[in-house]
Amino acid sequence: MNNPLDELKTLEETASYICTKLKENGIDVVLSGGSCMEIYTHKNFSSYDIDFIANPSYTSKKIESTMLSMGFKKVDGRYYKYEHNPNYIEFPTGPVSLGNEFPKKFDELKTLVGILVLLTPTDCIKDRLCAYIYHGGQECFQQAIAVAHLNFIDFDNLKNWASNESKDMELAVKDMLDDLFFVKSEVTPENIKTYLEKKAKDLYLNIDKEQDREILKNDLFGDYIIRKLLNINTDVEYFSKLKDFFENQSK
Repeated sequence: MNNPLDELKTLEETASYICTKLKENGIDVVLSGGSCMEIYTHKNFSSYDIDFIANPSYTSKKIESTMLSMGFKKVDGRYYKYEHNPNYIEFPTGPVSLGNEFPKKFDELKTLVGILVLLTPTDCIKDRLCAYIYHGGQECFQQAIAVAHLNFIDFDNLKNWASNESKDMELAVKDMLDDLFFVKSEVTPENIKTYLEKKAKDLYLNIDKEQDREILKNDLFGDYIIRKLLNINTDVEYFSKLKDFFENQSK
């Protein structure tokens, strides 16, 4: 008999199938982390790790037994992997926490193979900012911006949460909102230049100096905002489009 996992290739389908099967066995889980972010950013980033947070009342043995019954094998002591599916499944220690907050309300995503329970877009941003502030994941700040740009966000809730976390978190949310302004405004050469000048100032650089421009281009390689402003869709385009912009500004 074929295993349904043989036909499931996307993250959404795989996660919703597993989530549903776990629930059928009395185990409630919530999708978080990079895989949740990937769903909300429509694959602007890539994560093959599917992180499910289970209530601590469920034993790891019960989760392991259920996963093995679905055809998964345990690898590297912490992941579950099905041979014909690209995703790695992990169960970080619960409960679901976003810094000092423990959310109780989650979203659901329905697919043809099940129902996926996941963080709300607002809580996904909190999760990414926690990874940025508390664990030094620099790329997670860009991921938070992408989620905020592409989804409906409760910004009042986000700002209140940040104020209860720390001054660093308040500053991170402020920086994120400041950057978002540029993609929510009309895209003009003047606004793009203003954004680049803002980023250059943070690095004590001057975009009128060629050497400083080269440093800035390297530093902004993973920057979500500049890629949206210049319509950069692939890494290959990045340097050439930024070079063209600076050259046009010099004319």
